Amino acid sequence: MRVIKFRAWDEENNTMIPGDSLAFEEYAPVSHLLSSCKNINQFTGLLDKNGTEIYENDIVKIPDWLIDPPDEPQIFSESTVVFREGSFCLDDEWRILNEFVASMCEVVGNVYE
Repeated sequence: MRVIKFRAWDEENNTMIPGDSLAFEEYAPVSHLLSSCKNINQFTGLLDKNGTEIYENDIVKIPDWLIDPPDEPQIFSESTVVFREGSFCLDDEWRILNEFVASMCEVVGNVYE
């Protein structure tokens, strides 16, 4: 079964709020609540090479050989995880973020920090 989790960026306190700490009004439709929250990010269901959960709007470091064969094998690039056309992707390459790609990535931050 797919794990569904969210987190939100608190602009006032400049901190990320884990989904378990988000408080919603009782009986309000979930779709309304999620669409009214600013800066809400969904868990991709994937972990990076260190076991860190990867969320939408995370910045990940990826080896260049995943994109194009590089001149030097230890060169890395950074890319942002986005949700586009039904899939989580790396924004600059439109590469779909799957289990193999995620296992080569390392979360280094997010677009808010």
